[in-house]
This record gives sequence, structure tokens and C-alpha cells, in this order.
Amino acid sequence: MSDDFKFTYSDDKLNHYFGESVIFPYVNHLQLLLEFIDNENKWKKIIPIVARKIRIATLLNELIGFSLLNQDTSKKGLVEELIEVFQKNEGNEIVFDWFSKKIISAKNGHYFGSISRNYSTSKLNPLFDYNSKINSRDSIDKKFIIVEGTICFKETLKVNGQLFDSLKKSKNEWVMCNFPPEGMILENEDYSPDCLLLDFDEKFLDVFGAMIPFIEEIGWYPKCTVGGFFDQKAMTYLNYPVLKTSIIQFQKPKHPDNIVGGLIQYLQKEYKNPIYLKELHSRIYLYYFVLEMFNGWDISYENIDPALKEILSQFYNEDKNSLTSPLQKAIEELNN
Repeated sequence: MSDDFKFTYSDDKLNHYFGESVIFPYVNHLQLLLEFIDNENKWKKIIPIVARKIRIATLLNELIGFSLLNQDTSKKGLVEELIEVFQKNEGNEIVFDWFSKKIISAKNGHYFGSISRNYSTSKLNPLFDYNSKINSRDSIDKKFIIVEGTICFKETLKVNGQLFDSLKKSKNEWVMCNFPPEGMILENEDYSPDCLLLDFDEKFLDVFGAMIPFIEEIGWYPKCTVGGFFDQKAMTYLNYPVLKTSIIQFQKPKHPDNIVGGLIQYLQKEYKNPIYLKELHSRIYLYYFVLEMFNGWDISYENIDPALKEILSQFYNEDKNSLTSPLQKAIEELNN
């Protein structure tokens, strides 16, 4: 992308192919969250849901299964075992219910609709708001906050050498930012180097790195809402603030069996007479979506409808030189 551009996105068709929001089946920084729930006395609102089982503190301890530090991360079936613990205790329903209520209450100053201000988030409350006369981030230091945005594997940001250099001090592997890697460059008129470092429990990524939204080979995921404990002071030594992440909510693509037929027809029409996918940055969302859809449902690339591979290849052959190396590799693996 040598010319300046604006990373706009208006394809409601692809938005339609995402399903409901789900809770990631693991709670990071459990002790911090338990202390927060206890101090805020919020657990009283959840107790009726689980009164027949255990009080909220015990519930969350059981949801987390057991300390990842004590586990052999190569153990076969470890992920399935943890997910089973989460599901048998109605983890998704209980945490989702609590988190939904917390999103509403957090809008009094602890909720942020984007990382930084740009064309599509001008009406939201950005975490980095340079138009504000007061640095609100100081007031939320060590507090539980909720942030919406996209999450990005830090290594993919090598597409912007200056940005990546400023992120290298941190050992955190994932960040929240406004755009996919292809949009985190100076040529994007709405680009901002603002990022939020995501901190997880040790070994979390070793165990769950093969699940969306944390698949390194894809490297980016949209439509995420993350709750955790904000560390503004980390900026003094890491260049960026840190979120000690506890709860991760994301929109999962609908099952391919329900949408691939319509998606193929839509892409064939767009290829012949582009409207929504006329611009490269809109097609970038398409490539990520297809990867996330099949990986999110654990479907082998060998079982993808050949017609979808064919039309995707037609788009990709025109765009590949403008994509980051990780995205190129992922799409080529899908098409082989």
C-alpha cells in the first residue's frame, strides 16, 4: 500500500455472517477478579443463578479448573478438560450474565468503545482520547475496565517497523488496537500507534493458542470485548499500558454449513461488479473472516467447498502483494 488510504469498512454482509457473542472458556487473573467481585459486592446478583451449586468464589475457582502452572501443556486433552469444567458449571451463561451487567455499569467511566479515536469510533469513548483535557487513564489505574476493539498478535505488527520497535520492550504477545496489521501503518489516514498490551496467566497461550481468537497463524481478530485490570503506570517502562485480562468475549462466525452457500454467491457477484469489496481494506476483512470461520469451528481446510476456494483465490491473486506475510501464508495454506 504505497498510497495514502483510509481503512474504512462498511460491508454489512460480512457482519451478518458473525453469530452471537461468546465467553472464552477460561478466566485469567482469577484472584484479582475474585477480590474485585468481593469488594464491589457484585456477586450477590449472580448467586441466585448458581444457588444450587456453590457461591461465586468457589464457582470461579472451579471454572478455572486448576493452575496452568502445574500442568503439562503438552498433555493430550488438556484443553478439552478445561472446557468441560467450564461448561458443566454453566460457565458461559454465568460469566456472560455477569459480564453483560458489568458492561452496562462500566459505562460510567470504566468502559471504552475503542482504543483510540478514528472515523468509525468518533462517537465512542476511546481509551486514548487526546481531545480530552484530562488524562482519564490515570483515574482508572488498577481499576477493572472493559475495552472493545480488535486483538492482534504483536509479531504481525512488524509491517510497521517503528511501531514494532516501540512494542518490543514488552513480553506480552497480544495487543488491542484499532485495525488489523495491514491498517496499522502510516499510509492509513486513521492510523494511530496506540495499543493496549494484554497480559494473561502464564502458560495460557501455550494451552489455548490453537483456539480463536488467539491463533498466531491468523494473527488478528475483530469484535472483541475484554475486561481486566488496567495498569497505566506500565507506560513508563513498556511504552504502553497493560490490561491484566480476566474475561474475553468475542463474536464467533456462524457455522460454515449455514452461510457458505450465500457467501460464495455474494463473493462471485462482488468479483464481477464490486461494491462493498471494491477497496482492498474491505477485502482484508474478508480474508481474516474466512480463516476465523473455519478455524473457529475446527473444520479442516480440506473440507472447504472448492467454489469458495476458487473465488477467494481470484481475489487473493490480485491482492497478495499488498498483504502482510503472515496473512499471505495463512491464505495460501487454506487454498492448497
